[in-house]
Formats: sequence, C-alpha cells, structure tokens
Amino acid sequence: MNFNHMTIFQRTMFLGVVPSLLIVTLLVTFFIYTRFGDTIDRFDEKGTLLAAQLATSSELLLFSGDGSYLDPHADHALVDPEVLCVKVIKEKSLIYKRGDCRQINRPNLHEYSHVIYKPVAFRDIGMQGKKETIDNLELGRVVVLLSSDQIRKEHNQIILHGLSIGFPAILLAMLVAWRIGRSLSEPVLELSRTVHTLTKGDHSARVAITTQSELGHLQKNVNSLAESLEIHETRRAEDLRKVKNARQQAEAASYAKSQFLAVMSHELRTPMNGVMGMLQLLQGSKLSEEESDYVQTAINSTEHLLTVVNDILDFSRIESGKMNIESVYFRLPELLKGVHQTLEPIAEDKNLPFILEMDPNLDLAVQSDPTRLRQVLLNLAGNAIKFTESGFVKISTHQQKIKADQLELTIDIVDTGIGISKKQLSKMFESFNQADTSTSRKYGGTGLGLSISKNLLELMGGHLKVQSQEGVGSTFSCTLTLPYRQSSSIADNQVRSQNFIHVDGEQLGLALLAEDNPVNQKVAVAMLKKIGIAVDVAENGFKAVQKCRQKEYDIIFMDIQMPVLDGYQATQQIRNNSSLNNETPIVALSANALAEANEKAIAVGMNAYLSKPFKKSELEEVVKEWLV
Repeated sequence: MNFNHMTIFQRTMFLGVVPSLLIVTLLVTFFIYTRFGDTIDRFDEKGTLLAAQLATSSELLLFSGDGSYLDPHADHALVDPEVLCVKVIKEKSLIYKRGDCRQINRPNLHEYSHVIYKPVAFRDIGMQGKKETIDNLELGRVVVLLSSDQIRKEHNQIILHGLSIGFPAILLAMLVAWRIGRSLSEPVLELSRTVHTLTKGDHSARVAITTQSELGHLQKNVNSLAESLEIHETRRAEDLRKVKNARQQAEAASYAKSQFLAVMSHELRTPMNGVMGMLQLLQGSKLSEEESDYVQTAINSTEHLLTVVNDILDFSRIESGKMNIESVYFRLPELLKGVHQTLEPIAEDKNLPFILEMDPNLDLAVQSDPTRLRQVLLNLAGNAIKFTESGFVKISTHQQKIKADQLELTIDIVDTGIGISKKQLSKMFESFNQADTSTSRKYGGTGLGLSISKNLLELMGGHLKVQSQEGVGSTFSCTLTLPYRQSSSIADNQVRSQNFIHVDGEQLGLALLAEDNPVNQKVAVAMLKKIGIAVDVAENGFKAVQKCRQKEYDIIFMDIQMPVLDGYQATQQIRNNSSLNNETPIVALSANALAEANEKAIAVGMNAYLSKPFKKSELEEVVKEWLV
C-alpha cells in the first residue's frame, strides 16, 4: 500500500501498530531466547552435576565390582522424571546399570558422563630407564541419561508466557493507535464534510470545536470562513436582488421606451402618410410652376421630418441590440451610383461639384447589407454636401484583395467644408452631438447621423474613421472586409428593377384596403387607382375579414392598428377561415417602423411590409412584385 495514498486514520494505525509490533516481537523473542538458554543451562548443569555425584559413589564399584553400594544413590537419582538411566562403564564394558537404559536411541535423550581417574606415581619408559609422571589414569566412567521432554514442555510454557505478554501489548498499541487515529481523522472528516457543504452553497454549515490544539484553530478558522461566506452570500443575494430589480426596471423602461417609440412612430407617420400622399398626388396634377415649387418644398420638408423620425428609430434599434443586418450579394458600383444620383440634385442646388471616383476594377459583387451601407453613405455624403459651401464633395473607393474571395474596401467621403476642430473630433461619434450649438442652429439635424453610421458599420464588421481640419475640410473613411465575386455571377433577378409600372387604361387587379384613417384611405385608394388597381375599403379588421369571405381579391393591404380587430388578428382569421383569400398576398401597412412589427407581420401570415409614410413608387414596387 502506498503510504501517500493512506488516510490519516490508516497512517496513524500504521505508525502506531507497526513499530509497537516490531518492539514487542523483539522483546518477546529476547525473553524466549533467554529463558530457553536458562532451561538448557539448567538441564546441562543438572546432568553434569548428577554424573559427578554418582562418580564419587562408583569408585568402590570399580575396585570391588559390588554395585549394592551404588544402588541407593542411583535409585535416588531415578526419582527425578528427567533421569532415565544410570550406567557405569569400565574399560568399555558395562559393569552396572540402573533404570530404563533401552531408550538410548531416542532423539530426546541426552548423555552426561563423568570419568573416574586414579593417580599413578611413575612409570618406566624406554631402554634408558627414564620415568614419566602420569597424574591421572582413567579407572572408569559414570554415564547418566536424561530425557529432554520436560525441557520441551518448559519451552512451550516459555513461548506461551512470551505470547501472553506480547499479544496484550500489541492489542494495547492497536487500541491506542485506533483512539489517536479516530481523534485525528474524525475532526478532519468533519472539516471535509463541512467544506464540501459550503462549496455546495449551504453557508450555514459549522464545525463543532472539539479541541484547543492546532486542529481546534483550524476548526475555528473554517467556521470564520463559513461566517464570511454567509455574510458575502447575504450581501450577494441582496446585490442580485437589487440588480434583478434594476434589470426589471431597465427592461420595463426599455419596453416603455419601445412602446413610446412605436406610438410616436404611429402618431407621426400616420398624418405624415396623409400629407406626403396628398402632396405626391397633388404633384401629379396640373400645377403652375409656382404651385409645383410649393408642393416640392412641402414634400422636401416632410421627407426631412421623416429622416429625423427614422434616425431616432434607428438609434433606438441599435441601442437595444435589435438592429438586424442582412448578408446578401449586390453590385457595388450600382449602389455607389445610386447614392451619387440621389444626392447630386442637392449638390447642384448649391452649385457644388459632386464627384464619384470608382476604381475601374471595382465591377464586383460584394456580400453585406446594401440597405444599411447605402444609408451610411447617404448620411455621410449628405452631411458633406450640407456642411460645404464651396469647393467640392467627392466619393472615392479603394480596395485591396486580402484573399482569393475576400477584399478590404475603403470608401472615402471627402469635402472642403467647414471642418472639425481637434477639440470636437473626440466627440464626433457621440449621440445627439454636433460640433457646436451654432451648427445645429444653422444646419439643423438631430446629431444622431454619425453615431448611427458608426454603429451600423461596426455591425457589418467594419469601422469609420475621420480626419478633419477646421476651415479646410473633412474625410470620412468607411472600411469593410467583404466576401466578393465578379458581378457577372449575380443573376439579373437579384437586382431590384427601378422601372415603375405604366398603365394605359389596363386594370391590373382588385385590392382590398383595410384602413381606419380616412385620410390614409384617400391617399392609398388614389395611388392604387393611378397604377390600375380597383379598391374595396374596409374600415376595420372585422369588416376586412367579412369582405374576404364574400369576394376573392388579388392583393390585400392591411393596416396594423385598427379597431375591433387589428391587422394581425384579421390576417390570422383570413388565413385560417377564408377559403377565398387564404393564399392572397397580404401587405402590411403600418406607421410602426420598428423591426418587431415587420417580424410579427410575417409571422402571422403576411407576405410583405410597407412602412408609412410610403411613396407612390414604393407602392408600385409592391404591386409589381406580387401582381405583375
């Protein structure tokens, strides 16, 4: 067993028992060995002494041959159970025996003999008559046979005595080691269980203080740690509760803000739809040059107001993380040309050259969000035109291929306008910020455009940088890393056509308009009739459902916020309960421009979404997509 893998109890038992076992074994062995030696010495001494004693009484036997004198002494010796036989030998002949002398071949017999000597004074040796003194001459010897059976019994007794001493000692050592091991292991196990309970999150667990030793200090420290954890957990729970409440409040505030924006969007866009629609219809009628100018000025004002509303809504989407970014292939040159064509009339009104420089190798299709990229470029280039009174505004492109199917695209918007001071450059991309208050007074704007543009580029994986010198001009650089391929690989049907529908008395179809606002009813009906669509009107969602059960329509335009049944509920009932129009295209009309409204409209079964206020051209695009 590996000592390092032993428990404290096992180590204590090992260290307590093993040394004790070794010591007791050595002591018992020494005891037995010593006692064995003593009994053997006694046995040998007894045999030798007995033989010597009988030798004294045997001298007469050796001279006279009469053993009667020796019999009493031999019989006395044979009384001892260890003495088996007494013999007297003279000149290798047995002249006397007493006892059982036939067992001499038994292995447990021991022979002790004593030689009897008689002194001789001189003896002649050799021719020259020399004499040699011989002190002792063997006359005979006495032999005593002793049995070692008694010795073996004594040895067994000695072993039993030794074990009777050793076993209790070992048991005592084991008991002491067990007691010490338990006294050490149980508190440690209790500490381990308590720490495990603490790690599971139950910070109320405590350890009983069982000693004042170092282990007791450890128990106290664990309890102190548990108390600290409990206090920390209480504080953390309180902090979490506060955070949860704060999050709920923030979510509630965010929801309230979203609801406010939705209501604001609806309340602003609904009348704007009427104003813009009527102005567009008026613009299409016969007007004098002065009247046309008035109408165009009104349209420009409403479009500016719509831009402000859109900026606020975009900012809200980005701030709440609900801005959706598409990823589709589109022709980059066409997008840049479209931005240039849109803003060129504004630059011409200021007699300001507006230049588009594109690399001839830029005839590529790139993958990104064309709508958001167009929004960013319109914002930046529009600002450049707005803040430039003389000189020029230029859009230029640079690209560098970094992989076989990926390029780094940089679009620079350069102007010679008022520029930006170094102090204001650090705050350029903050929300609701312009260079100074005089800028807002002179040029207008919400101060959200640059912040929205920067965030949109970052959502698309790019970044926006600015270099500017006050009184000289500014350069805004949009950098994006985009997948690309040759634009010829993009199918023609992936590029939206900008051609409008032209109707020469042709009836394109029958539409149902579900709209509760009378002004918006007039605008939508007039626009649809101009593009060749006959219209039935339903004042609310319930009437729209009834009409769909009575007549089949080619297309349905469904307002979202209506009394009785809203647009979502009406669409669900038409899809589920109207056999005539369950497959008819339904286009949502809503003044709520938030992304959630569009997503919900598609989810309940609508086919498209048109945000109010819409232009006649946008309505034509929807009709063309679903009817032509």
